[in-house]
Amino acid sequence: AAAAAPAAAAPAPSWNTGVYKDNPFGPSKAKSPAPAPSWSTGVYKDNPFGPSAAKAPSPEAVKAGVSSGGLPTKADGPKRGVRCKDEGGDNYKNKCKLALADRIIAESTTILKNERDVLPLSKQTNVALIGKQACTSHPIAQGGGSGWNGFACNEVPKINVADGIAGVTGGAKPSCPAGSGPDNPAATNADVIVAVVTPAKASEGTDRPSLQLDADDVAVIKKYSQLGKKVVVAMTVPGPVITSTWDA
Repeated sequence: AAAAAPAAAAPAPSWNTGVYKDNPFGPSKAKSPAPAPSWSTGVYKDNPFGPSAAKAPSPEAVKAGVSSGGLPTKADGPKRGVRCKDEGGDNYKNKCKLALADRIIAESTTILKNERDVLPLSKQTNVALIGKQACTSHPIAQGGGSGWNGFACNEVPKINVADGIAGVTGGAKPSCPAGSGPDNPAATNADVIVAVVTPAKASEGTDRPSLQLDADDVAVIKKYSQLGKKVVVAMTVPGPVITSTWDA
């Protein structure tokens, strides 16, 4: 009978084999410098391309733009078996791809909880918006680096939650927070209060510092929950988020 071949010896730890638990060359003594803000690192807090050159259109402009062909509609999106045309450097304003992005946003929106069937909101519902992101002219774009396209942020009109609700045909115009703060005095007379909040912005090349909302946003949610009104919390999030700190 033929003898069995001896088992191959385990490869020794080395850079080539990658079979080591610890760095065989010892711990690194050099600290990597913080990456400079760039497209590749996505390590910037503010838009590195400067403030947006485009202002968010009014609800009337949104309706007019759609009817005149100025803004993308569902019909502009890709069809079965037909992809959006590649326009190279102009892809960020490609109507087909913008329509596809709108569809992705709508279909990826997730309802985590809907107690007492608060949603969907009736067009006759008196809505009060709270939170700094609700009516801002520069709503946050979640994602740094490739997720925050400077061209798109600067040249494509932005729609905040207030404009989005008001842009629905026949929809009631929601009231906005007073000034630049999160509070809305009209909330006491509203049927439903919608809190628009966002966690720390995600970025390419770095982890989010927390999976929770900012403490200020949590405080606003708790404050208006005490009014005895129906409260909807709308979050713009790039991934998992902890809600137990305010949704007990």
